[in-house]
Amino acid sequence: MLKSLKQFGYPYVVFFLVVGLLMGYKELISTPTVSEKVTVLSATVSADDEPEVMPEELVSAYQEDITSIVSELESILDQKKTDPDNLAITKEISGIEQELLNKKVPEIYRNLHLDIFSITQSVKQFTAKQSDQPDGSDIQAKILTIKNQYAWF
Repeated sequence: MLKSLKQFGYPYVVFFLVVGLLMGYKELISTPTVSEKVTVLSATVSADDEPEVMPEELVSAYQEDITSIVSELESILDQKKTDPDNLAITKEISGIEQELLNKKVPEIYRNLHLDIFSITQSVKQFTAKQSDQPDGSDIQAKILTIKNQYAWF
């Protein structure tokens, strides 16, 4: 009887072992590990994905939009000097922040985008009178640096 159990039992044990290993292996392959996930501004990108190449018209549209946003920030700085109405200026800055957060940013302009968002935060602090520079000259210097860095401004 022991001989017949070995004869018929081992193939079943081996079969279930192989099936279990295959199912476990399939789960390992289909579930990405923590090191394969990258979170960038609430979007998950897998390590297998290719970087998205943006068409030239999207890049030029981004450049136009950013030029417009920088002009708005400059006009807010000028407006703050003449009209200290913080509520209207705060609403404008919040609108610019939302616009920046909703933009699709070409990879080559990611640092620029972060710099402009930083400038927006500085303008917000300046309008709330929390800035070190009472005239906003530090903000204007940052804007001038960005304009000199990118020829299309």
